[in-house]
Amino acid sequence: MPPLLPTLAALTVVGLSWVLLSTGGTDGPPLCLFHRATGHPCPTCGVTRAGVALLHGRVQSALTFNPLFTLAVLAAAPLAILHYAFGLALDIRLGRRARRRLWALLAAALLANWLWLLRNGI
Repeated sequence: MPPLLPTLAALTVVGLSWVLLSTGGTDGPPLCLFHRATGHPCPTCGVTRAGVALLHGRVQSALTFNPLFTLAVLAAAPLAILHYAFGLALDIRLGRRARRRLWALLAAALLANWLWLLRNGI
């Protein structure tokens, strides 16, 4: 089974390419249901715009649209290159306690990202 991060990075590139081709890069996809219902961004709002900005080389814009997604893609891209170009994979094994800490850290990062989106009205 391929490592999770490089696989997610590859799927993200494929998905964003599809968005660009299907919308011509000008019209974004419709707002998410959470945003439509509440008028506030969901924790993942701005991901498509951030991905498109990354594909166009506009890292600062991508960070503004969704910092967590942008940092995740920038961190995963070298791993994807190593995996798909050279067959190398990052294999990290964590104990139960470390996994709990990692999940707590990820939850805190998602919450901080959501607060950023709410504050900036993304």
